Amino acid sequence: MEMEEKEFDFGLPNKILPVFFVIDSSAGMSGAKTDTVNAAMRKILRELPEIKELSFVDLRVAVLAYANDCQWVRPMPAIPEAFEWTDLKAGGEARFGEACKELARKMTTKENGFLQRPSSGYPPIVILLAGDEYASGYEAGLDVLLKNNWFKHSLKFALPIGSGYCLRMMEAFTGMKETVLNFKSNPDCLCKTVKSIVENYCRIYNTTYSEYKPGILRLLEALKQDMELII
Repeated sequence: MEMEEKEFDFGLPNKILPVFFVIDSSAGMSGAKTDTVNAAMRKILRELPEIKELSFVDLRVAVLAYANDCQWVRPMPAIPEAFEWTDLKAGGEARFGEACKELARKMTTKENGFLQRPSSGYPPIVILLAGDEYASGYEAGLDVLLKNNWFKHSLKFALPIGSGYCLRMMEAFTGMKETVLNFKSNPDCLCKTVKSIVENYCRIYNTTYSEYKPGILRLLEALKQDMELII
């Protein structure tokens, strides 16, 4: 008697990959800059689920917008499919230091934190989208964030929006000038850049899973090849 063929489920859960977006919504982002971010985020949230087909990950997206104050767009990280985007409106001062302190407060596995224990997830990706060229007074808040162990081990990128932005702040945030990525400031290129970051992270991390942090040089090389196609 022939055994009935069936698909076996070995019960291995996908690991969670948190993706944090920190977005400038100050007056310095008025007009085309905020329009670009809103259009790009809608597209990013639609297309990020495609990555699950390429790698054994469950993405969780969290978005922190900052101006006079900082606010999480959703109270908890969500899968991209469930993340309904509400357009940001630009106005106020860019208090980036306060955003850094709030991000540090949530980058923890403790109560009210957004992260899982290391065995259940990958180190986070943190992506800064900013376009205010007059950023200042953020150093104390950034120092708090730089002491956060989860942030230390996260993959950090800064994507300047438009031509006016504070390069010094972005390099201080990511820790490397190479991880401040310039691209054509339009929604399609911004979406493709974010997808390239996440896809290459998953691909490289899965082949170097014995290391806590993936080889940043390998990742940057892969991104460089993609960026040549995107820009």
